Amino acid sequence: MAMPLHEVLEPLMEGRRKTVRTLARVAKQTRLDTVALARRIGELERLIAGEDPIEAAARHRTAAWDRARPRVSVIVPLYNHGDHVRSALDSVERNRYRDLELIVVDDASTDLGGDVAQAWMAEHDHLPALLLRHPVNRGLPATRNAAIERARGELVLPLDSDNELFANCLERLVAALDADPGAAFAYGMLQGVGTEGPETIFGYYGWEPERLTYDNYIDALALTRRGVFDQVGGYSTEAELHGWEDYDLWCTLAERGMRGAHVREFVARYRIGAGSMIQFTGISIDDAKARLVERHPRLFAEGVAA
Repeated sequence: MAMPLHEVLEPLMEGRRKTVRTLARVAKQTRLDTVALARRIGELERLIAGEDPIEAAARHRTAAWDRARPRVSVIVPLYNHGDHVRSALDSVERNRYRDLELIVVDDASTDLGGDVAQAWMAEHDHLPALLLRHPVNRGLPATRNAAIERARGELVLPLDSDNELFANCLERLVAALDADPGAAFAYGMLQGVGTEGPETIFGYYGWEPERLTYDNYIDALALTRRGVFDQVGGYSTEAELHGWEDYDLWCTLAERGMRGAHVREFVARYRIGAGSMIQFTGISIDDAKARLVERHPRLFAEGVAA
């Protein structure tokens, strides 16, 4: 008797799925290795030249920078987003909350992004703003950490250089933390926008640690108490967690018994496009998820049990 067609095809399809997963893993690792090699070569070149290959050097500061004592620090890691960074910075300027400073760290961009940011700051000298530049590309988490080290505010908001804040963002997130002194951070909903307009919503759910064991539902754009970053050592720079650094941070806080305050309204928009980091992060997720489980065993054990 002939086997049913689905019984014949299923092993073939599973074999194909395994092959695709293996190729994705190899492609992702090859790209990461290439980036790491280029980074190391750049570091060696600067060491030979007698220069510091790590320290972010100040490129520009506004007149308002030195005298400011802000409560909120908005940090913007910048790498090759010269076509979008002005919109991101404009969105900071439009915010109704004004007790803030802006720190942009240019992570050795190869486009004109750093020049665009500097020109913008020259046009907004009234806003406390600082532009730093890495001599060698360090990657997103290291760039965020460098900005946090220079931040003077008690509250820190990461803003990716291709995203935009809504005018209510800081006002609503600050109010949420003031209303809940025990919360480590506050986050709202984000509107995902593609080439054809709005496509998705992120940050819809309130704080539910067990949900983190299935997926990351909180964007990096969250207002976090500076002391929290000091406690956990900032964002992880492990290669295995490339693109998952914010996910790892939320898992770290959840496992330590910390919590987030949720603002159930839109506070920002993020750009969905072929060149966005989200596209690359979604490639071969098995290794990254396994590393998360390894780093946060109690959270994932409790989440699965729940």
